[in-house]
Amino acid sequence: MVAAAAACGTDGSSSATGAAEPRIAVLVGGASNAYQVAGVKAVQADAERLGVQVDVFDAAFDATKQYSQFQTAITSGAYDGILINPVDGSGVVPLVAQAKAANIGVAAWNQPIGSDFTTPRPTVDGVVAQAMLPLQRSGEITGELVKKACAEAKADPCNVASLYYKKGSTYDTAITAGVEKAIADSGSIKIVAGADTEATRQGGLAGAQTLLAGHDDITVMIGTSQAVTGAIPAVETAGRKVYLIGQALTKEGAAAVAGGDLFGGTQAMAGEEGKLAFEQLVKSIKDEPFEAGIDPGEFLKSACVDGVVAANVADCSFDFSG
Repeated sequence: MVAAAAACGTDGSSSATGAAEPRIAVLVGGASNAYQVAGVKAVQADAERLGVQVDVFDAAFDATKQYSQFQTAITSGAYDGILINPVDGSGVVPLVAQAKAANIGVAAWNQPIGSDFTTPRPTVDGVVAQAMLPLQRSGEITGELVKKACAEAKADPCNVASLYYKKGSTYDTAITAGVEKAIADSGSIKIVAGADTEATRQGGLAGAQTLLAGHDDITVMIGTSQAVTGAIPAVETAGRKVYLIGQALTKEGAAAVAGGDLFGGTQAMAGEEGKLAFEQLVKSIKDEPFEAGIDPGEFLKSACVDGVVAANVADCSFDFSG
């Protein structure tokens, strides 16, 4: 357990054991990840406000460890709810059924429980609520931005390179499906190359250098905010006009959009995702009305719900660095 926050009461009891305030186990995929940390901090702040006890457990990106933490949270009898940012959303599905049988609510943020990356709505029985920009939707927004960049560049064909997190990963598979869906109506736009980056700036720099050295016809590069931000020096050194588009923009990525180094990207609402999923879980425990599936951008009516560009970046919030 990496952190604990208790609001109202000091004996560690919860409604699972007869006290008034709920107690929730928060299972974070990796506490070293800035996106997930922003979600956890938002949850902890909201717990203080709502009078809810939370215990936070870090899986350190180990799916087996998170499975064990989930199982322990159920069998301990200490929790009324479990909020998870899953390392392996499909892998924990059997535990959701166990939680439901024990009358423990389950909610997720950032990544879904199960394997449907097209909707924030729960698709697994026993999942109370989920809050996230679905990965495939993020890919679709990226694809629409690619089309705008290609039109501005007047490029035909318009070749796209992908700075993958790790090609073939669940993340990249869903993102790429969304991009390809968006560009399907344009026969001149194609993803022609890619490089793995581990979603880091260093990886983005190295990947961009390799791609630019091997391909002189790349018009657009897409990838995580960290990867495309890392690619900026490579593009500058190459002396070529390459449109960079990032998913889940960090504060630094948003600043790069404002400054013109990035063409655009998708808005990340890391803290809001955690907070909104947590609030719906608490409402469900208290038998209050709640929203089962939330896309934070749509729910909060963000000006950047359909993509971040220089014209609207100042109207949107970005709550994590990286």
